[in-house]
Amino acid sequence: MHPDGELPAACLIASLRYTMGGDVHDPQFTHLTDELNRKSAQFREIWARHDVRAQRGATLRLTHPHAGALKLNREQLSINGNTDIKLVIYYPGE
Repeated sequence: MHPDGELPAACLIASLRYTMGGDVHDPQFTHLTDELNRKSAQFREIWARHDVRAQRGATLRLTHPHAGALKLNREQLSINGNTDIKLVIYYPGE
């Protein structure tokens, strides 16, 4: 579904590292990343890079099996300034 190849996965994985911050020893986080490492060679490869960055606005291109080519804009907002609570909005792009 992602014609841009690895780019969306790399962005999301770097954002996961950023979001977890100092909580990398949290048991749920460790369980999740262990499972993803076991099940996905792509995740293993990207995770090993140790990229860290916040996700904010972006444009996402998808090829949906029924709707065809889609271009969506993505915005991420903090709720009441709390960085632990985020609202992510996808809306049609140009």
